[in-house]
Amino acid sequence: MKFQKQAIIIVGAYSSGYKLAPAFLGRGYQCIHIDINNEISANYNQSNFFSRQFTLNDMDNQTIEVVIKELRSYSIKAVIAASEWGVLIADKIADHFDVSKNCIERSIARRHKFHMIDALRKTNVPCARQFHSQNLEEILDWYKASKLQKVVMKPPMGAYSDGVGVCESEAEITAIFNKNINQKNFTGDINDEYIIQEYLDGRHFVVNAVSVNGTHFVTDVWEDINHHEDTYLIDEYSELLARKDENFQTLTEYAYKALDALGIQNGPSHSEIKLTSKGPKLIETGARLAGGLDFSVVEEGNGFSQLSVTIDSILNPELFLQRIDLYQKIQAKHVRFIYMFSAIEGKIVKPIELGLFKAVSGLMSINLLLNQNDNLGKTKYSVGHPGYAMLINDSKINLEADYQKFREREQQFFQGLI
Repeated sequence: MKFQKQAIIIVGAYSSGYKLAPAFLGRGYQCIHIDINNEISANYNQSNFFSRQFTLNDMDNQTIEVVIKELRSYSIKAVIAASEWGVLIADKIADHFDVSKNCIERSIARRHKFHMIDALRKTNVPCARQFHSQNLEEILDWYKASKLQKVVMKPPMGAYSDGVGVCESEAEITAIFNKNINQKNFTGDINDEYIIQEYLDGRHFVVNAVSVNGTHFVTDVWEDINHHEDTYLIDEYSELLARKDENFQTLTEYAYKALDALGIQNGPSHSEIKLTSKGPKLIETGARLAGGLDFSVVEEGNGFSQLSVTIDSILNPELFLQRIDLYQKIQAKHVRFIYMFSAIEGKIVKPIELGLFKAVSGLMSINLLLNQNDNLGKTKYSVGHPGYAMLINDSKINLEADYQKFREREQQFFQGLI
């Protein structure tokens, strides 16, 4: 039998957040899990990583109070939101303990996408024009009055591309609204209203950061290459941006202002930013780790990752400033994150073998999210992607050649599954 008083509380350990517990466990700390979505958690069997688990089925304050009472028997080192599902509950729990935390008054702005952008507007941080309503006619009236040619429709509490559409007409806006209003979205929330936002032209970047007591550090920036088909946004790949790139500092300075506006003072954050002709503007921010990344590949290419910096910042916050000074001196390699894409659909009837990709010399990892007997959907119409892959190379030319080899084999791979 073992007794350990100190504990790390991890809320909603799904997606990339499930990697937090093994990292803390490896440093000798016990972790306690707050499970808030039984359907999602079934895909992440982590029973060996947690000394205890509590299950919350909703945001009911009385239920949360029972969990907080139980947690008071521990010495809580940190409370961390490990996914979008965990953001609001992690804020509520952290507010009851003497731990580093984010501004509780702005908690909803870190999850609700209208209030998120509105928080930037209130603090004079450049942002998109927007409106939200439960009523389609009000949304259409705003669209006509705005004189905007292109807009984005999105549910306020969604995730990934679920329910999101790029629209250039009243008919397209109406179709997105009618299809998704009052429907349960990917996170389990009901789309009881819709946000209409100005579409931001420009290059699309992802900015990952870690914060300690209001001091922010950007761990990695990725340029996201994508395109639109009808109202659908199709991601192709993301490429690691060198710290010496002329846009790195511009994006970093803007991201810090956005994090301040959202009350993010501690922990990891994942921001999507468009670099428009008028400067950077936020698409959205998640108060959590970046999703999908193989952090081991990021470590190899970048010298460190958002995951390792997050762990170090929580366990040794007093060394944060010294460490980030050293991090910035590391020379990065060329790294590309690939969004896998299937042009076909059907039931996966054959065993899944990844040997077809071994000829791609720079391929470091593949994370396929499907199993035999699952249904493979056309990526254009599905939520998320069938999988992700990561390439690394010292040469940009060789990286591009590896990417082309991967894409050539990808469709052959998916066709061989059906």
